Amino acid sequence: MDAAQENLGPMTRDLIEMFKKYEYHDASCFGHALEGNLHLVFSQGFRTDAEVERYSLMMEELCTIVAEKYGGSLKAEHGTGRNVAPFVEMEWGKKATDLMWCAHHRRRLSVCPFATLPSKGGSAFRFVGLSHASMLLSCSRLLLSLCHDLFPGRKKQTDSVFRFAARLDEHGRELKELFDPEYVLNPGVILNRDMDVHRKHLKPSPKASSLVDRCIECGFCESNCPAKDLSLTPRQRITVWKEIKRLEELPSKSVADTARLTDFKSLFNYYGEATCAADGMCQEKCPVKINTGDMIKQIRADEMQEGHPQANVRVSPTAPALPPTTASSHFCPPIRLIRQKPLPTFV
Repeated sequence: MDAAQENLGPMTRDLIEMFKKYEYHDASCFGHALEGNLHLVFSQGFRTDAEVERYSLMMEELCTIVAEKYGGSLKAEHGTGRNVAPFVEMEWGKKATDLMWCAHHRRRLSVCPFATLPSKGGSAFRFVGLSHASMLLSCSRLLLSLCHDLFPGRKKQTDSVFRFAARLDEHGRELKELFDPEYVLNPGVILNRDMDVHRKHLKPSPKASSLVDRCIECGFCESNCPAKDLSLTPRQRITVWKEIKRLEELPSKSVADTARLTDFKSLFNYYGEATCAADGMCQEKCPVKINTGDMIKQIRADEMQEGHPQANVRVSPTAPALPPTTASSHFCPPIRLIRQKPLPTFV
């Protein structure tokens, strides 16, 4: 969130009252006060319809407070995403949003990194996402007129920002077409006609183990993992294990669910368990001090119990050897290697 400095205090008080109203008792507001910038952090579950409804009502009121009451930016340092896409018009107004849609249909731009345009409520130029800037740039005269209307007395600043954003747009478009020439990735993350998209296709986070349930998949752990270039990272291990536990606990499994569970378990034997060094280095960078190695050790201990399907696994004399460069640079316990298969796409 972002607002003019003189509005930051009142806006923060309103946001605190909003969190109390919707019973987000662990919520916090922090950020860069001198820049009128706030980050909002709170715990949110999506396991029930009631939780989703509470989140939706809170988001609508949050956007109303920031964009309408205080004339601030809903994105500040970040791009839009599906969570904010339904509220673009609330922040920018119909005239600017219509320009974005016009340019969007003409050029189909979808994902570019960042650009600076002046925030309606901020005291300086804010990050609002190059994707919006890119679409607006195709209507250059109208954009400049709009900026001059919104920010009287800043003609030189808006002109220079426009020229800078134009250069970024050119390079961003080249990168986009290299990675996604058909423009099929991330549809609807910038502009979206569906006003409920922020409450749809929500990613579940099922419980799997008290050792790792606090994981929010930030990925800070990944750079410390010895196996990050061999198999899965700690974040991915946790995500896959959560999916396995979710599938196991389904009250009734479809044929597709059963096949998916079997496939995930088979893949996890090597990618998740056998290649984990369990050295705890992931914990050193984890904000909440999760040691993924402890989870893997628990899984290995469970497998050694009598009657467990993995209890009698022995090293196969015909197991394929790792390539010399891999074997010398990564830890791999002496366990039978399964046939290499592509990783599931969601990780």
